[in-house]
Amino acid sequence: MRDERWKLICYPKISHMQLFDLQNDPDEKTNLIEKPDCAPHVQRLLALMRQWQAKVGDKLELPAESKTPEKVDLTGQKREPDQWQPDWIRKKYFSESQ
Repeated sequence: MRDERWKLICYPKISHMQLFDLQNDPDEKTNLIEKPDCAPHVQRLLALMRQWQAKVGDKLELPAESKTPEKVDLTGQKREPDQWQPDWIRKKYFSESQ
């Protein structure tokens, strides 16, 4: 959800959110979700997001607060392509010679 200046991104399944000040950070490099002075923007945009959900019938529950996502270490893990990977990606990154 965004307005002229602020952009809020929610990842409900992992209870993570990001807030960006598009006026001062147009490249969205600095997540301001933890800044106490930005809480009113988060609440306002969350309310707008809930209104949109009600309008379109989205029943996914949005997080009440943001949690830092768990770090995932894929070092040494066998990689498997998903069903959407094109053949050239499968050959280049998932061949047996890797």
